[in-house]
Amino acid sequence: MKLKIQPLYLFLGIALTLSFAMPASALPIYGLTFQDVTFSIEQIDSNTLKLRIQNALDASGDWASAVSISDFQFKDMGTPSGGSATGAGTWIYTHDELNAGGCGGGDGAAKHCFDAVSPVALSNDMTWTIDFASGALAFGPSGPHLKVRFLNAGGEKQGSLLSLNLPVEVPEPATGLLLLSGLALVRFVARRRA
Repeated sequence: MKLKIQPLYLFLGIALTLSFAMPASALPIYGLTFQDVTFSIEQIDSNTLKLRIQNALDASGDWASAVSISDFQFKDMGTPSGGSATGAGTWIYTHDELNAGGCGGGDGAAKHCFDAVSPVALSNDMTWTIDFASGALAFGPSGPHLKVRFLNAGGEKQGSLLSLNLPVEVPEPATGLLLLSGLALVRFVARRRA
């Protein structure tokens, strides 16, 4: 028996399958896990991004005693300027380099450092939306560079500053499974109609 699929049903089935299987945003999400803390950067539009830090209370290695975050910095992302951060805490934007003492290193247009007015207590799911007043985000081939400064209970820098590029995240295996199951459903419906 030859399988016969009406073109309209085939198109609708594939479109429906892809709409559920593909992420809402076509822009990539960059991320990595370091010392059991997961960092991700998602570009929202041409001058807005979302920074998410997960599992910070379960940090290991030299971050195990961290209780708060005081600074974060982005590099390798184009030349936006005039940033503001919304989320936990109040943040001041500078073009300085993040070092052990905070956002106080050398000035440079490609550096985007955010300094908390008061350190922000860590939690297992923290998110900030970063809006830049001008310029456009343009992540390099290695992804955006992120630095963070965690503090211990005494208010001193705890561990490393991270200082790594975040690569593009690989889609979850469930995304591919959902796509395949949707295509199988289309075939099943077409076979029943034949």
